[in-house]
Amino acid sequence: MWIVNGLAGSATLLLVLSIIGCAMCRISSSGRTLRWLVKLSYPIYVFHVIFVIGVSGTLMFFGVNDWIVVLLGFAAGIFFPVLIYYTFIARTPLDWVFNGYKSSKYRSQSALINRLSRYL
Repeated sequence: MWIVNGLAGSATLLLVLSIIGCAMCRISSSGRTLRWLVKLSYPIYVFHVIFVIGVSGTLMFFGVNDWIVVLLGFAAGIFFPVLIYYTFIARTPLDWVFNGYKSSKYRSQSALINRLSRYL
């Protein structure tokens, strides 16, 4: 019996290592999806708590099943910050705060700021 348990542990370890290897292979390639996730990571980090607490609290108040609360809270924590980013931040100077001046689509008309941007 102990041999089977040892093999199950080894199989689990190899499965986890293979999943990590596949993930590292996908992440190391510079694709559009990875750039999109990197661009949205900070806005999601900043805004997700507001929506997760709001949606989860409301659903729990109405007595919705816990699994549905977790799934909808997770979806709200991703969807609404992305919506806020593309609605209010993407083409404004606020994008400098979230993604830095060099990766921002908004460019200043000021010669001084454009000159200083070389050092940012």
